[in-house]
Amino acid sequence: MTEEVMLHIISCDTAAAMWRKLLSVYEQKSETSIHIVQQRFFQFKFEEGTEMSVFLSKVHEMQNQLKQLGENMSDKFVITKVLMSLPEDYKHFISAWESAPDDKQTYDNLVARLLIEEERIKEKGGPTPSTAFVAKKVDKKSVKCYKCHRLGHYQSECRYNNNNNFGNSKDNRSDLKCYFCNKPGHIKSQCRFKKGKEKESNAFIVNSVFDEQLQKSQWLVDSGASEHMCCDYKLFNSYSTVKDKSVIVGNGTKINVKGCGQVALQVWNGSEWIDTTIDNVLHVPELKTNLFSVNCATSRGYVIVTEENKCKFYKQNKVMAIAERRGSMYYLDFRYFNAYTANLADVCCDLREWHEKLVHKTLFM
Repeated sequence: MTEEVMLHIISCDTAAAMWRKLLSVYEQKSETSIHIVQQRFFQFKFEEGTEMSVFLSKVHEMQNQLKQLGENMSDKFVITKVLMSLPEDYKHFISAWESAPDDKQTYDNLVARLLIEEERIKEKGGPTPSTAFVAKKVDKKSVKCYKCHRLGHYQSECRYNNNNNFGNSKDNRSDLKCYFCNKPGHIKSQCRFKKGKEKESNAFIVNSVFDEQLQKSQWLVDSGASEHMCCDYKLFNSYSTVKDKSVIVGNGTKINVKGCGQVALQVWNGSEWIDTTIDNVLHVPELKTNLFSVNCATSRGYVIVTEENKCKFYKQNKVMAIAERRGSMYYLDFRYFNAYTANLADVCCDLREWHEKLVHKTLFM
């Protein structure tokens, strides 16, 4: 018996008294230890710059400490703790996890998927896909340019490229360049193309275009498209003509929308073909492929999960559609009721032109 223990029982007269004294001392220590570890467990957060493996190992270590102290903690409880501790970059991962089948929501599966998600975020080198398209705008109304002394822009953005033009008449605008249409002679606020934007849909982004052949029968999963878009009139099940509507593509070009309607088709969910329809599809004949809007799908309650070379669309924990990765893009497998086959040779633009039309300058893949 150590000296420390002897100090607790030195005043005891009987063995029973010694036992009661030791029991009261060390049981209290055990309860205190449980309380301390539980506090650490609940307060523990994922800190920026921490490796996911390190974070998970610390959580697991605290779970084991509590288990050794006689306080068992279920895996579901630990899973909830891990998900609540994740940073903002993982919010779409959390949504996807909550939509996964119950038998897949195990702790081991969570660890494996979190490590994969961490690598994906590292490779991207920035925010998650959904936030990459949402640029945080700075209110420039009070910003003053140190070059032309006007409000609304910084010096680096100033349209007056020649210092000799300061104070000249408003009519002398040969040195100005519009950042909206990239044409000289005016600025963005005076652009006649910009003034009609109320009738235009949001610009869309296709993740990547390399040397894949664009086909009228294919549907590209587009995380930047504001609406579903179809280039082939023959695919529509119902149709109504649209006037004075257009979409703006990546190079700033406006493309007219001819109509809007419903496309009836069958979609592959991994085990069977399901009859379905896509509503509110814009008819844009100048496109050479069809665009399936991720934004429209998520607004209708679908959860999108990327797994290896596939992109799965979930609704109410069920896989409703699967897109396969081919080259740099994801394609949805559809079958049409009218068995229409598009003319693959009907391509009027070269690859570089379509790259400019369908993508921004920065590729996200």
